[in-house]
Amino acid sequence: GVGVKLKANKDDTEIAIAGGFCKINYPPFRIFPDDVEMVEVGSLDTHSRRYIYHILGHNANGRAGNLLVSELYSDAGCWSGFPPHKHDKEQGEEETAFEEVYHYRFNPENGFGAQIVFQPDGFSKCFMTRNGDTLLLDKGYHPTVTSPGHQGYIFTILVGKYQLSLVQNFKEEYRYLLNKIPGTQDMIDKFR
Repeated sequence: GVGVKLKANKDDTEIAIAGGFCKINYPPFRIFPDDVEMVEVGSLDTHSRRYIYHILGHNANGRAGNLLVSELYSDAGCWSGFPPHKHDKEQGEEETAFEEVYHYRFNPENGFGAQIVFQPDGFSKCFMTRNGDTLLLDKGYHPTVTSPGHQGYIFTILVGKYQLSLVQNFKEEYRYLLNKIPGTQDMIDKFR
């Protein structure tokens, strides 16, 4: 319900609008570059290196409901969302309920990736992701991989059903990787 005026500094400026349902109207605020936290997760050795920039996270606590917004940059041929995790049920300290939207970009633009979604009962789907694709991830484990030779980018919008603190439930048989993939604990801590 608040008017906002945006002015682009370049001709090729793109604007992404992220949001979710909220019962409270919050006043607008600006996030400055110094407010954005970055965490490096993974390594080239583990084929899992990515950089997550938390644009809207705990820096907006009490000002944006249960909305989290981030940008993820993945190195060529690397996995993200790994070890496989989900966040579709409210289970106290084990997991919190969040819906998530991914918008994919690749550099160069002919790159592609795969979004895998699988349920605890074993049902699975795999989507080829191309530059400009968008997917809703509302339930299940959801690891992503980027093709070799192409850097991946995911604009991520998360909306918590009940709270701002995101607790990811890592699939039991892959939890041993939490200690083998560098930066994973830092990533977990930034979302809580």
